[in-house]
Amino acid sequence: MFLLSTHGTVVCASPHDGTLAHFRPDRIGNGYEPVNFGALPGDPGSDFKAFLELSASTDAHRPTDPRVSDLALTRTKDLRTFKVARGETYMTAVPDGKLLFHSREANNWELYVGLSPEDLANIKLILSNEWVEASTGKLVTPETIGLKEGWRLTIGQAVLDLRLQFPAMSRDMPFRIVGMHEGWRIVQFFLYKPLMYFTAFKSPEVLKQLYLCLQSLLEFGRYEGPVHLITDQTAETILANVPGLDPSRLSIQTLHPADWVGYVAAKYTILEHEPAYAHQPVFFNDPDIIFDADIKPALRAIAGSDRIAAPIEGGLLRTFPSIGAALYQRDGFDPGFANGFNAGTMGLPNLRKHGHTFELIRSIIVNHALLHGRDYHRWVDQETANYVSFRIGHVNTHAISRYVRVGFPGTDETAEGRCGLVHFWASHPKGAVMENYVRTLRKADAEKNEVKTI
Repeated sequence: MFLLSTHGTVVCASPHDGTLAHFRPDRIGNGYEPVNFGALPGDPGSDFKAFLELSASTDAHRPTDPRVSDLALTRTKDLRTFKVARGETYMTAVPDGKLLFHSREANNWELYVGLSPEDLANIKLILSNEWVEASTGKLVTPETIGLKEGWRLTIGQAVLDLRLQFPAMSRDMPFRIVGMHEGWRIVQFFLYKPLMYFTAFKSPEVLKQLYLCLQSLLEFGRYEGPVHLITDQTAETILANVPGLDPSRLSIQTLHPADWVGYVAAKYTILEHEPAYAHQPVFFNDPDIIFDADIKPALRAIAGSDRIAAPIEGGLLRTFPSIGAALYQRDGFDPGFANGFNAGTMGLPNLRKHGHTFELIRSIIVNHALLHGRDYHRWVDQETANYVSFRIGHVNTHAISRYVRVGFPGTDETAEGRCGLVHFWASHPKGAVMENYVRTLRKADAEKNEVKTI
């Protein structure tokens, strides 16, 4: 285990001479490294048993690391902190970073919280990332997260006493913090580390849509995170057509689909892109989309969702083939008056927890094609995704529907109603309509800026 002082600093040692000092978890330097004091005495189960029996152990624990093997660690009676002694004096963490042995009493500066390697890694992760506060939906940035005196971790509106958080707080990391404000009031935060991804192949018209889509994501969607493409195009080609995209933000997953089935089901190959598993949310969009407003509210909504999020589709599951009517009928299920969703916009909170749904969708696509032919279903993935949603757990159609509009005839002529993105699946020719909408948005923004400068 590692030791965290009341100042929010970790006990470290120099690898050269063994000198002890303490540093913030995210600011350890000068060649120092955290000292592992050995196995954490007891476990949550034994701690709880001790609580029930009022039998907390005060036995001394001797570290095996030779740099600290002369020290003795003893739990305090509340089970939450340790005293560290050398002989008859306790180790004192003074604010300047030094560790001294001169006190014969153990007060706050002489007490330490024991952290597992996982706990310490999670504190570093909390300090270095952005989070969505569940109660407000607001974004909490690293600049507003801090370790304060008295083992206090401040994040958003919450103040978490780190003596009272572990091991419970580490259970759902790295994607969700479940903390206890004031020691018992549950607060939740969701990791905000978005990845936007798209698919586009071969067709000059589809690629034109993709370039317009990506440009709008940067220009009007104000997106600053990574972009992942599943495509048969090279990174050089993409960057040449989307000059505003920083090359360091772009990743390419090369794929050469053979037919329509391959084109529309390609989104599910995101499961093979290992870096995507570190992100939350993971947001897929078809290329025939123009982002017309800040996309962060939609991303925050997906990050805080307990299910995959997709916009509601105007049609009953029981009657519309595009959202799976044939599959429900053949399977013998009546979805009643439920509506489906459009699979051209799908947000996963994260792949680690929700990727299995994508795995099931694509398995059914493959099996159905083998049994009935690749051309049996006209809408392929959208039919299957709606069927899977209804059978094993509905996709959340509330979280992001407010941020999505359908591009019907005339939508491209006005900048009114901007809410996040417009899906131009109902417009033709899509590329020309999307291009005109971009011109409309730019004109509206230019006129707005002129009014501001007057």
